[in-house]
Amino acid sequence: MRAAFVETLTELAERDPRIVLLTGDLGFNMLEPFAERFPDRFFNVGVAEQNMVGVATGMAEAGLVPFVYSIATFATMRPYEFIRNGPVLRCGSSAWAVGSSTATTARPTTRWRTSESSACSAA
Repeated sequence: MRAAFVETLTELAERDPRIVLLTGDLGFNMLEPFAERFPDRFFNVGVAEQNMVGVATGMAEAGLVPFVYSIATFATMRPYEFIRNGPVLRCGSSAWAVGSSTATTARPTTRWRTSESSACSAA
């Protein structure tokens, strides 16, 4: 499923130059197809998932379409307020639970889905 995530994201990025991918120092040997194809749109922010989601929030506010990739518990618990209060964010995870923001007219709310390896997206 992780391979399908990066393959699909790479295909989408070929059609939409606003798509960027951020990772919390994870995904080696998996995210390379995206990183090699779009080195200027790939950001490894290190072990700093809260900051990664904050950066993605700023990128979304600037008109980009950020996707964040990390282990679900790292990508949801500390950065939860960025996910809840920020603009629409997309995330991928290789863990058992993924939180996703769902856009509403006022602000996003959070839904939970479970999967061994999944991507989440808010529209």
